[in-house]
Amino acid sequence: MPMFFRGQGNFFIGGPDALNGIAPAVRACRSEALFDGAPKIVFAPGGSASSDSYFNGFSLGKWKTCTDLRDLKLRFTVKGGFLIQIYHVGATIEDDTPKLVPEEAEKIAEELSLGGERRTVEIELPIAALENGQLYWKLTALELGCELFEAEYLGESAEAPNPVRIAIGICTFNRDEYLFENLDALSAAFIDNADSPLNGKLRVFVSDNAGKLPPSEKPGIDIFHNPNLGGAGGFTRCLIEAKFKSDFHPTHIILMDDDVRFRAGTFEVLFAFLSMLKKEYSGHMFGGALFYQDEPNRQYVAGEFLEFDQWKPLRHNLDMENFLAVCVNDDVPADVSYNGWWFCCIPESYVTASNLPLPIFLHFDDKEYPIRNHVPFIHLNGVCVWHPRFSNKQAAATLGYYNSRNAYIFMAETAPERLTRAYLRRMLLVALKSTLYYRYNLGFLQIRAVDDFLRGIDAFKSVDTLKLHAELSAFNDRWLEWNGDSDALLCMSGKNKSKTEKFKLLLNCLLPGLRRSRCYQYSPVFPGVFLKKEVTIVDTAKGVCVTYRKDAKKLLANLKYLLAVCLKLHRTKAAVREWNRRIGEVQSLDFWEKYLDLE
Repeated sequence: MPMFFRGQGNFFIGGPDALNGIAPAVRACRSEALFDGAPKIVFAPGGSASSDSYFNGFSLGKWKTCTDLRDLKLRFTVKGGFLIQIYHVGATIEDDTPKLVPEEAEKIAEELSLGGERRTVEIELPIAALENGQLYWKLTALELGCELFEAEYLGESAEAPNPVRIAIGICTFNRDEYLFENLDALSAAFIDNADSPLNGKLRVFVSDNAGKLPPSEKPGIDIFHNPNLGGAGGFTRCLIEAKFKSDFHPTHIILMDDDVRFRAGTFEVLFAFLSMLKKEYSGHMFGGALFYQDEPNRQYVAGEFLEFDQWKPLRHNLDMENFLAVCVNDDVPADVSYNGWWFCCIPESYVTASNLPLPIFLHFDDKEYPIRNHVPFIHLNGVCVWHPRFSNKQAAATLGYYNSRNAYIFMAETAPERLTRAYLRRMLLVALKSTLYYRYNLGFLQIRAVDDFLRGIDAFKSVDTLKLHAELSAFNDRWLEWNGDSDALLCMSGKNKSKTEKFKLLLNCLLPGLRRSRCYQYSPVFPGVFLKKEVTIVDTAKGVCVTYRKDAKKLLANLKYLLAVCLKLHRTKAAVREWNRRIGEVQSLDFWEKYLDLE
């Protein structure tokens, strides 16, 4: 049975589906809205519009490799005379330099559409002889009054389409404005839209970790209260509700942040792709790229790669207004380790009663789950979300604990041979460094992370997660309003890595603070503290600051705790072995139902 799908997004500037998007290259023409709200482009004679853009190019290599796409055509709804040209181009990276291949895009089709009233023009695309790369079109107006109303890709599958039912899981905590805007957008595009191919095949599950939202009265949207057990608890609750508690029977579950912005076309493209997906790719997760809302044309990351304990972002910081970047981005490596749960599509086959995420509150749940399951990823141009910039400076101490402890649990499960006594000793040296730079709270919690890991899985299972999080939150820095002179701020440098700086750091413990306070622009690099009573860090973007003061009592308390944990490092091997052997105890549906109080 042939299966037809609409192409990758809306080809118009000013259309409702392009609000958050990247406009295609349009020259010598303007966009208008019809009375019924449908967009169109009006051309001057000789004006042109092209689809060589992130959303509107067609990722031919991905579709031919991963799906049963057999035939492809372009359909235009136009008025007036046009020259229609179709191009194919790819990209390669030689000596770390991206290049188009060929240097000039290859024209694979051309058609002259004579003037007249509104009509439809279809062009068959010779895709059988083409390899990887992007397809895009260019329309040039031949006369006055030319208009483009619609453009779409029509694909025919060689096999019967796969049944696809998509559950969207959203974890939220007091972000009602963002959440309801997204729910309204999903309702208008799919749940209430009988003409959408996703109508009746998409359902939203919302885990309200604040426990304040009323139940949803709209069919297709489920809202349930959940204890505030972090993103891990909220997203896992969504998986449980979608897979085990509802009658929806999804084939795929998208985990998505509550504060993102998206295009409806993203879900349409994903639905079409999954409908035509070859069986050998049915076990792949589908990752959505991350863009920031304050810089909407720049891709921050499309998946990450793990190398030992270092995470390397892939296709990082690409400007998608540059079509070369679009082509390069289409070749995301197959060895992606994970994709953040800002937008991650998971086949339901992974979600079993013995294979749920770890209850680690936040951070590393989205990393651990796919790596534990050895899941490959697919990324596709146009499938993305826009997220507010991550800013966790105020919770740096708490995150220091979770990032450290969760990383040790993750390593014990997936790479136990690398989590050695020497490794944990190095991590305690990191905590010592934080302490010597007057960041006593961060240093204390970094030490505690090692200590809690060494206590083992039984201690982990018995802890009151809500109480623990409250305790950790008390260690976060107090950022205060700042109204100083930005030009007077000092910049932090990387000189604290030098041997001299390390010696001064140790010597500073024995000397009094004699120098006046200095103010520094925020940076991940700690400022020098030699002979200083205090240092102030300023976040000019938010107009806040925090001051770190020399404190002999806190220094001695951290050193005492550090020594005590060092004396426990002989337990490392036994702790790693225990975590590795028993980790499944906290990944089961039985555990999670008790943990979430669902019984």
